[in-house]
Amino acid sequence: MIFPLNYSKKGLAILISRSFLLVLIPMATFGQKNWEISKKKDGIEVYTKDAPGWPIKAYLARGMIEKPFADVVKYMYAIDRRKEWVADCTVSDVINKKGNEEFIVHFVIDTPWPTQDRDMVVKIIVDKTTEKDAVFFRFISMPNYIPKKEEYIRIQKAIGYWKVRKVNETRTEISSEGKSTTGGDIPTWVSNLFVTDNPFQSIKNIREILEAPESE
Repeated sequence: MIFPLNYSKKGLAILISRSFLLVLIPMATFGQKNWEISKKKDGIEVYTKDAPGWPIKAYLARGMIEKPFADVVKYMYAIDRRKEWVADCTVSDVINKKGNEEFIVHFVIDTPWPTQDRDMVVKIIVDKTTEKDAVFFRFISMPNYIPKKEEYIRIQKAIGYWKVRKVNETRTEISSEGKSTTGGDIPTWVSNLFVTDNPFQSIKNIREILEAPESE
């Protein structure tokens, strides 16, 4: 991509961020076409579908939280606390940020034996403009942002979002859509964790944390 030479550094940064969002926004318009239900339990639904060019299926998960919209958004902004609720996540370190709208985050995912733990680096951009009464936390992988470590297998490609949508004054819907590589060959039962069980458990974890009495 070629940029005009008369852009200031600040203007160029804004333009790059907007271009990044243009890459991610189409994921919010997939609708329900070709999605198949993979799991439905405890008020949480997980759908999957084939993702041409990707080694495992894409996923779409959603559930309701009995908590005001602003409270859920505030918690989702606590990027470094994602290890509290992202399924099997042991590390969620913010390694760079721009204001409160753009974050570079290093995640480590504990995967079951005999597979090796995975890690990934993603850019998260907060999008408040695509849809009324909704905030998207869009992510895309940046696999070369920091050096790899021998104890982890780096996930090279991932793209998707977490979405918080206001339903009414006391109820909020949270959803996630995404697709990724796995960092190498893994058994089918492990890949199913990535696309079905992990999104399900992540939403369940968020709900349990936010609906707990001590979170009031």
